[in-house]
Amino acid sequence: MPQSEPQTRCHSPPPLAPEGVQDPEATKHAVALAEYLEQMSLEQALAYKIAFKTLGHSYSIVRSQGFQKWLSKRA
Repeated sequence: MPQSEPQTRCHSPPPLAPEGVQDPEATKHAVALAEYLEQMSLEQALAYKIAFKTLGHSYSIVRSQGFQKWLSKRA
């Protein structure tokens, strides 16, 4: 039986804000957000995509509990 290759991340999260919308908080935390998005599991990325698509303009990853918790542990 052939061994399977290790699973690689193949998620591409949506943009940090809907097209045409500037989020000053996302700009302020751009480096941290890039690190946060990179370390997301597939499940977290899927949840992020769902929240982004469902909530649209009212969703801010910077204000999300997941990002806030990650940011406080990082500091």
